[in-house]
Amino acid sequence: MTIMTRLMMMPFLALTSLAPCGPAVAQESEQETVELPAPAGQFAVGSYVWRWIDEERPLDRGAADKRRREIMAQLWFPAEPQPVDAKRPYRPLAKGRFNFVVANATPGAPFAEDAGKARVIVLCPGRGVSAGYNSVVAEGLASQGYAVLALDSPGLGYVEYPDGRVDDTSGEFQPSFELITGPYEKVDEFFEPAVELGLADYRFALDTLKEIGRKDAGGRFTGRLDFSKIGVYGHSLGGRICGSLAQVDRRVAAFAAMEGVAPPEARRGGYRGASLMLYSSELPEEMALPNIREIFDFRKGASTILRLEGFGHNSVTDRPILFPDSFNYSVEPERALRLTIRILTEFFGATFDDRPFPVEKLAEEPEITIVETSLTPPNDD
Repeated sequence: MTIMTRLMMMPFLALTSLAPCGPAVAQESEQETVELPAPAGQFAVGSYVWRWIDEERPLDRGAADKRRREIMAQLWFPAEPQPVDAKRPYRPLAKGRFNFVVANATPGAPFAEDAGKARVIVLCPGRGVSAGYNSVVAEGLASQGYAVLALDSPGLGYVEYPDGRVDDTSGEFQPSFELITGPYEKVDEFFEPAVELGLADYRFALDTLKEIGRKDAGGRFTGRLDFSKIGVYGHSLGGRICGSLAQVDRRVAAFAAMEGVAPPEARRGGYRGASLMLYSSELPEEMALPNIREIFDFRKGASTILRLEGFGHNSVTDRPILFPDSFNYSVEPERALRLTIRILTEFFGATFDDRPFPVEKLAEEPEITIVETSLTPPNDD
């Protein structure tokens, strides 16, 4: 099968680090109740949603109006157990939509006393979606004791505000077929504005969350968040944004991405932290792997590339569980998510604790194939 034939057979999003994430809200009225898989960690999970305004930046690049950049942030965190009948909405601001989904995180639950200070993991969603589509992974990590921060950024994703306003995804960052099948340098160039926008959002968000962790009005997060080492995980376009964040913020000790290619300066600059690149078996390796593996080839720290057999681009999100008729991946959706959580938990835990990433143990699972792995820089191999 030729490269072009394989390209025509697969979604554009798998190659482009973008994820125009559709399928459709129209299906919701037909859905039976869906309960998200229960997290496997020792803690119950809480969540909190904020509306943050960056007064230093306009809503859009070059915007003529005076509106400021308005971001919705959600934090999943280890929480005290709540009554079984407590409401656990999937998307707290969805105004009645997604009522068919029962999540595991309780909004506003007290922080778990036994969790100590939780390390922060930044989760960067793909283009065109709400961060809420990553709830299963976020809940899973939070149940292990992490505080997981994700953003809905105007222009990059689908944003719902408390007053009912909706900011849909800009078409500015949707590349053409001709672009993504041409020289990859053009793809990198095309996504530079999106990365710049998302990077500024996450740097602003981390500064804001750090201040909340220093002292927040209700005391829920005061002294409970550990920023000494940060982990970042990005899906699709989020992989580019998180890759850039890992490059510029020295607190980022661990960078993971699923089918998201970091910007060239990040992947060729010699990232000093630990890196983990994931991609699905449906991705044409001859098109994507040369760019994915550059962060491994130029590494200055431990680095691993894993192929996920039977996965598709969206297997690491909730969408195959919520809309099963829209996806036809070989791996069962819940198993894909549990494997994703396990991989990320092992990766971040090993990095934060200064121990080797147990990738050989993970590879005992039939869906996980080691493509490359090394604990040392290239000149030390």
